[in-house]
Amino acid sequence: MNGNDSGILPGIDEDGEKLVVDEGELRDAKEEAERALEQLLEVQSRLELEILNHADACRDKDVLESKLAEASKENELLLMRLHQVQEDDREKLRKTQQDLEYYFLECQNLKVQLGRHAGKLDWLRGQRELLMRMVGKQSQSLGEMMALGARAAIPMVEIQGVSWWRKITLR
Repeated sequence: MNGNDSGILPGIDEDGEKLVVDEGELRDAKEEAERALEQLLEVQSRLELEILNHADACRDKDVLESKLAEASKENELLLMRLHQVQEDDREKLRKTQQDLEYYFLECQNLKVQLGRHAGKLDWLRGQRELLMRMVGKQSQSLGEMMALGARAAIPMVEIQGVSWWRKITLR
């Protein structure tokens, strides 16, 4: 120390006058300044950490924004594809409905034709029965002719001028 054992250090103030400073106060002020410096360094390290975290968050944000943009594009493509598929399905449905209408009308037409054919079949059955009766009559007439004798019956049929089958249907 400067020859002064009392622990008081001389100093000069702004006006040029001598100041008296206590060494204990100076030490306390120095310790306080060191504590303030430590606090500032802690605050600085926290700020640097926050800056790094913020930078990471910004990078994450950029990555997420690019992923969002890609997802939006993919979503638009999928939506367009969905609309195309729906339109294709509508077209297939229209085609199926047209086919069903065609087959329904065709079925109705076939039912009408079946009814006509059933009528023709009934008519043919009637014709068959008529022919069977005619054959029966012919057999009966033939049997009668054979009983009378073939020589006498044939000229009689020719003399009358009526064909044998006409005679059967007239009876």
